[in-house]
Amino acid sequence: MIKVLSYPDILLSLPVDETLTTFLARAMLPLPEAFAWSDDAQCTRRLLEVIQSCPDQSARDRIAAGLHTSAQLSGPSGKQSLFHAARTDSAVLLGLIACRSDMHRAFWLFVHHPLLFEQAGDMEYADQHIPQAQQHDVGVQLTVRRDAASLENFCAAIKAFYQQEMGCGDVCIAHLMDRASGTQLLSVHAKDLATQRVEFDGTELQRRVGSPTIHMVLEYSEATGVVRTVIKGGAKYQQMLVDAFAIHLLGVD
Repeated sequence: MIKVLSYPDILLSLPVDETLTTFLARAMLPLPEAFAWSDDAQCTRRLLEVIQSCPDQSARDRIAAGLHTSAQLSGPSGKQSLFHAARTDSAVLLGLIACRSDMHRAFWLFVHHPLLFEQAGDMEYADQHIPQAQQHDVGVQLTVRRDAASLENFCAAIKAFYQQEMGCGDVCIAHLMDRASGTQLLSVHAKDLATQRVEFDGTELQRRVGSPTIHMVLEYSEATGVVRTVIKGGAKYQQMLVDAFAIHLLGVD
């Protein structure tokens, strides 16, 4: 993760190209009819003036949030995750290579391929936490099951555990990704207990009800049969994740 920048700093580091115009159009930023587009800092500063003077607070918030989100993967580890997420799609790889900077690369994938951007974020999260993960030897070197039924059963086991232990987890989403040297990365999000937060919605201050995510990560090596897990909680939580993976995605107890 890089140092947090202000959204004007992020915008000034990006080229004025089709990716930026697409992003601003999606954010529904109203532009003057005679706005002069050019790929230079003067145009970016004019855009900043338009954004900052925009009467639509929601549009300004969408722009700032999108720029900050994309910038989270603009560091060295983020760059590696971006390319890894796109490795099976040559067109996306060429698009990343053509970008002018790491910031531009992250922003380009965020705008044009949001699902791959989310996968890259999961990979970077794993890379940051796996070195301190718990290690388990499941004793088998098997191919991970990828069919929908197996993943559904895996998620059902996660849900059942959290419903019993904490009264939450009624939604669980898992993503399985291939990594180098026969390693698979499983990123799991379970629904935590609902909370209320005081937030601004445009210019209105509201108390929102929402559920944070319980994020857990499991890395499995087919070559060694070793599993590494990142999950909040003690040994019971670690063992639950390993057991659910072994039973439903490896087919062993």
